[in-house]
Amino acid sequence: MDLKFCPNCGAAVGPNDDFCQNCGFNLKKYRLENADQDTESAEPAAPETPQPTPAPQPAPTPQPESIAQPTPVAPDQDASAQPTQRHRRWPWIVLVLIILLGAGAYFGGSTYYSRGRQLTALADGMVSNDPAAIAKVAVKDDGSTFASTDLTPLTTLYKAKPSVQKSMHTWILDAHTTGAVTVQQKGRILGLFPRYRVVLTPVKVPLSTNLSDAEITWNGNNLSSTDHGAQREFATYPGQYRVAVTGKLDGDSKHLTKTVTVSPFQTPTVLSFNSKSTKTEDTLKSILAQAEEAKTAAEKAADSNKKDNSSSHSTSDSSDDDDIDMDGLPDDTSARNGNDSTEGLIGNWAQNSDTTFTFNDDGTYSGTANGQTSGGTFKVVYRDGDTLNIQFTKNGGSVVEPFAFVDGHLIETHLKLDWHRAN
Repeated sequence: MDLKFCPNCGAAVGPNDDFCQNCGFNLKKYRLENADQDTESAEPAAPETPQPTPAPQPAPTPQPESIAQPTPVAPDQDASAQPTQRHRRWPWIVLVLIILLGAGAYFGGSTYYSRGRQLTALADGMVSNDPAAIAKVAVKDDGSTFASTDLTPLTTLYKAKPSVQKSMHTWILDAHTTGAVTVQQKGRILGLFPRYRVVLTPVKVPLSTNLSDAEITWNGNNLSSTDHGAQREFATYPGQYRVAVTGKLDGDSKHLTKTVTVSPFQTPTVLSFNSKSTKTEDTLKSILAQAEEAKTAAEKAADSNKKDNSSSHSTSDSSDDDDIDMDGLPDDTSARNGNDSTEGLIGNWAQNSDTTFTFNDDGTYSGTANGQTSGGTFKVVYRDGDTLNIQFTKNGGSVVEPFAFVDGHLIETHLKLDWHRAN
């Protein structure tokens, strides 16, 4: 329906107006309800004046403004309500985003700072040959940090024994919680994630020495120690050290040194720093030489007794020597064949009551001559039947002596000394 005037107030309206601009009447609804009626009949009748009166254009309507536009208020209110609803939803949207970001950050942090990743980093750092790198991942048992110099002995041990370095890497990955090297939680990262560190605990190393007024240094440093009777116990971290002991024995000054390994994984044994007095013979040759002198003296005594016809038998054992031909017995001390059999060797041997020699089954020996005793370790380095070469080691020095079994006697073939089984 084509309306030219508002059915409500008579004001002129356009063909596309949905509402009367004067009173707010719903023209669109009116058109739909009267669509089947004739347009001309729907229009209000023109005044019966001779000349048609034009519709008032901009004249103000006598109706109050508050009453003139009641209908379009509803759409305006709906439009203004939408921004208010959107404004109320924003805090919830922001809160959800914050929760999602926080959860993502925590998940990412949990992965990045996971225990497995930290253990791998700790293991790699601990096997570094750089003490400063180790100091970044290791702490003392009280949580304090290390100086690089504190960890130099550990890197020295790595270089000397690569197997220890390899074992250390595996040890950290396994996260051991007991021993000198452990993995422990020390604080938190960002206040959320557990922080792990390698904790090094000092190892207690017992040391004994027969030197009086002994001064003991580890890599040139004096370490605190605790006295336990004949032993002193030192506390130090795993590594390789050069230990020096300076003191006196029988009035003589002594200086002993030894390279010592303090293992990260094993209980240390007692470190022994014992010296021999210069008044005591230290080598096997001295014992054998004294035995030879004793033998010569016994032979002379026997000859003298024979001349005096005082006895048909010598008080020495030289009568046994008359029955043994010592000439031609092999005495090549350079011979080696890998046969280390000690069959028939273990036990006590003697020339007389003052000159004895003992081979023990644990590889140690002891000898006595003229009241002086010496001892050390031995090893058979060559054997061919009843002929053998024996290496004797004492105080870091060694000597090889040739021997042969002849009619149950043990003959030192170089010096031609006869030893028989002692009772």
